[in-house]
Amino acid sequence: MVRRGGVTVRKRRFGLMSRLAILIFVVYAAMTLLNLQAKLNEGRAQNDEFEHQVAIKKTVNQKALSEAAVFELSDEDIKRIAREKFGFVEPGEIVFIDISR
Repeated sequence: MVRRGGVTVRKRRFGLMSRLAILIFVVYAAMTLLNLQAKLNEGRAQNDEFEHQVAIKKTVNQKALSEAAVFELSDEDIKRIAREKFGFVEPGEIVFIDISR
C-alpha cells in the first residue's frame, strides 16, 4: 500500500499466475478463432461446389425439357405405353390373361 496525500492507495500487481492465465486464455481464443475460420472456409468451398452442381443440373434439365417439348406424345401414345410397358388398365376394365402359351 502506498500513501498519497493522506489517501491510502493499494497497488495492484498481476502475479505470475494471473499473467499465465491471461496468456493461456488469449492463446485458446486465438486457436478457437483460427479453427472457426478454417471451418468457415471449408463450408464456403462446399457451398460453391453445391452451387456449381445445381447450375449443371439446371442446364441438363433445361436441355431435357426443350427436347421433350419437341417430342410430344399424344394421349393415345401415353395410354399405349402405359398398357404395354407397365400393364396399366382402364378403370372398370377386365383383363384376361392367356396362360396356354
